Amino acid sequence: MDATVLVVGAGYAGVAAANRIAAGGAAVTVVDPREEFVERVRLHRLAAGTGAATVPLREVLHRRVRTRAARVIRIGDGTATLDDGDVLRFDRLVYAVGSGAGTAPDGALRVDTLESARRVHDAAAALPGGAVVAVVGAGLTGLETAAELAAARPGLRVRLLSAGPVAAELPARSRDRVRARLASLGVEVGEGVTVTDPAALGAGLVVWTTTPAVPGWPGTPACPSTATAACAPTPRSPAPATPGSSVRATPSRPRRRSGWSARAARPPSRSGSPRHAPCSRACADAPHRRPRCPTPRSAWRSGRTPR
Repeated sequence: MDATVLVVGAGYAGVAAANRIAAGGAAVTVVDPREEFVERVRLHRLAAGTGAATVPLREVLHRRVRTRAARVIRIGDGTATLDDGDVLRFDRLVYAVGSGAGTAPDGALRVDTLESARRVHDAAAALPGGAVVAVVGAGLTGLETAAELAAARPGLRVRLLSAGPVAAELPARSRDRVRARLASLGVEVGEGVTVTDPAALGAGLVVWTTTPAVPGWPGTPACPSTATAACAPTPRSPAPATPGSSVRATPSRPRRRSGWSARAARPPSRSGSPRHAPCSRACADAPHRRPRCPTPRSAWRSGRTPR
C-alpha cells in the first residue's frame, strides 16, 4: 500500500514537496486555508494594480494530489485535526506553513502577504494626484514596490527611503542602472535616511519593506522599527555535532527571493508555457544576471521541478 502523506501549507515549499512526493507514487493531501496559490514574488504588482499574484491551487499541483481548504489546529500521533472538526490520518507529514510576515509600525503598511498587498492597493487607489507615497527600505521588495507604483500611478510622488545604499544586494554597475531607472520613473531616492516615525514623513501612504529578523535564531537581534540595513542573523560557526550522532546541526541562512533569481520553483503562465520572471521595473536592465525562466506547468504537475 502506498504511503499516505499530509502536507500542511501550500506555499512554494508545500507545493513543490507535494508534487515531488506524488510523482513517486504516494497518496498526498495538501491542507491550506486558501484554494489559490499566492506568488509572493508578484505581490508588488498586486499592490500597484498592474497584475495578479494568485493562481488556482489546483493548477499548480500534481493530478494525484488532493486538497483540503482548512486549517490544521492539532497534530497528534499519525493524525491531524482540522478546524472543521475532521481528522486526517497520515504516515508522513510535511510541515510547510512558511515563516510568516513581518510587522510595520503604526501608520505604515507592509506588502509581504496577499492581504497586506491588497491593503496597499486600496490605499494607493484612494490617493489623489500629487500625493506622496513613501516606500521605506530599498532592498529588492522596496525597489519593486516603488518602481511599480511610480509606473502605474505617474501622478503620485513616490519616494524610496533607505538607511543604506539602494539595491545593496546588487553589484556596483547594477546599482547605477537601478538608480538611473528609478530616476526615469520619477522616483525620489533618499539614502542614509533612518525612519522611526512614519507619520513624520508627511506621506499619504507609507509602505514598510524592511526585512524582519528570523525569530528564534541564536545571535539574531530584534529588528528595530527603523529603515536600517537588513536585520539578519550574524555569522557564526556550525553547531557542534550531537554526542552519539553523526549528523551535524548547521543552521542555514534564509535566502532572499527576488523577482529574477528565486531558486524556488514558481508556477508558469496561465497558458501553460514557460515565462520569464517579472523582474521589477527598476531592476529589469540590471546586467548582473539574466531572468530565470520558471518551469512549465507540466513539469510542476509531474514533480520535475528544478533543483
